[in-house]
Amino acid sequence: MNEKLKICLKNSAYGFLFAILAVGLIAVAVVIGNGILQKSIYTVNIYDDGTLIELRTTSLSVKEALKNAGITVGEYDEISIDENGTMEAGDTNIYINRAKKVNININGDEKEVYTLKDSVGDVLAENDLQVNTYDYINTFSEAPLSYCENSIVYKQALPITLNIDGDQTVVYSTKNTIGEVLEENGIYVNDDDFVNQKPSDTIDLANTEISIVTAHNVTLKYDGKSEKISTQAKTVEELLNERGVKLSRLDKMANGITVNTKIKEGMIISVIRVEEKTVTETVTLSYKTVTQKTSSLLKDFRKVISKGSNGQRVDTYTVVTENGKQVSRTLTKSVVTKQPVDAVTQVGTKTYTTFSSAFKLKHSYSKVLDVSAVAYNLEAMTNRPVTDPNYGITANGSKVRAGIIAVDKSVIPLGTKVYVEIVNGNDYGYAIAADVGVSGYTVDLYLNSKSECINFGRRKAKVYILKDQSVDVFALRGG
Repeated sequence: MNEKLKICLKNSAYGFLFAILAVGLIAVAVVIGNGILQKSIYTVNIYDDGTLIELRTTSLSVKEALKNAGITVGEYDEISIDENGTMEAGDTNIYINRAKKVNININGDEKEVYTLKDSVGDVLAENDLQVNTYDYINTFSEAPLSYCENSIVYKQALPITLNIDGDQTVVYSTKNTIGEVLEENGIYVNDDDFVNQKPSDTIDLANTEISIVTAHNVTLKYDGKSEKISTQAKTVEELLNERGVKLSRLDKMANGITVNTKIKEGMIISVIRVEEKTVTETVTLSYKTVTQKTSSLLKDFRKVISKGSNGQRVDTYTVVTENGKQVSRTLTKSVVTKQPVDAVTQVGTKTYTTFSSAFKLKHSYSKVLDVSAVAYNLEAMTNRPVTDPNYGITANGSKVRAGIIAVDKSVIPLGTKVYVEIVNGNDYGYAIAADVGVSGYTVDLYLNSKSECINFGRRKAKVYILKDQSVDVFALRGG
């Protein structure tokens, strides 16, 4: 083989070897390059408070991924994977919840907090603040923080004791001052009312009691006075002490009011001054008149046998007065210091015949008069008392009895003795004109009783004037 051919074949062999070597190197490079790309390129999804950030990276380090995405996680933020950790190849999602800065005003004190909560109530609970019924927040518990622009105002309601005129009530309030609490509860005080604190005083845990004594307008009447008063007294006793009005043991008040009665608006308090005293009185005990009947006296004639004398009794009373007027008088003792002595009077029962069929005219007469006859008795004759010496005495001084007639002395003179005949009846008989009281031709016949007078009435009669005026007419009548 010639030299040129040998040289050509040798060069061809070297070229082939180089070609094979080059292809191998390229293949190795391609294989190595593909392996490197598969190991270092990852797709990471970062959800930053709901906003998706997609990142392609060759590192599974969380910190490296966040750095490459330009994301910083704050102290109070929440991240789903440890910031210093490494992601798994099959889970390259990162979730970040951003903490919200919230300003909370707690009972006037400002506080700045960071929270992952979404509602007002959750934020308050997270900060150990329990919202009760009477507490105040500037929105409702379920409201999202955006409703209040991340600014919460919370005020705890304090229990406040209201003591009004002794009646105690507990209320809850978030107000700052005494005046605001009173206004909130519809309580208004007047200048005369007592309040243990000023309206401007601040409410706090050490100052939660409000005492009020309401001034009432009342009228107090005592000892003739009437006063209109505005008072803080709780009871009538306090009011009386306040006004310096003293009550005795017996004093009282009108309408059932007592010292323990509570004062009310418009009340009228009338003090009644009660006095009790002992009074003695001397009483005259009138004597009695004892009547004794006797036939020694003409009927209805009386004779005093003995005069009576009055006795005496001392009565002791307990007298009670109210405001000077007597309301009771009770007899507590009665002592007779002198006994009365009875008077004794005799009353006559003796009667004389007034009319009789036996009466007959037996004497001559000088004249006959036709008259109208009526009758009277002792009762109709006089209004004198029986003790009067002139009791039963006629006009000519005689004691009245049957046989006495009253006449008009111009017709029949007094002292004239007559005989009286009753037309259509028994005669009255012999009589003497000893009394007056009638006029004209009328005679008034004395009878024993009123009933006889009534029965007699008025009758026609004849009067015979006796010639012999010396006769004893009473003897002729039979006594």
